[in-house]
Amino acid sequence: MANYDDRGAGCFEEIDKWKFYEKTKEKSSVVIMTSEKALYANIILKKGVVV
Repeated sequence: MANYDDRGAGCFEEIDKWKFYEKTKEKSSVVIMTSEKALYANIILKKGVVV
């Protein structure tokens, strides 16, 4: 990430399962569900413009 964002790994935030669910309910435009069975395989991507 350091190549693309000055914050490096600081642009990632670990949150618990329930907070993740609340965030996706509040602000999601699209939710994609897969058959991934790995624990902690959830990620929130934010769209925007890279300058």
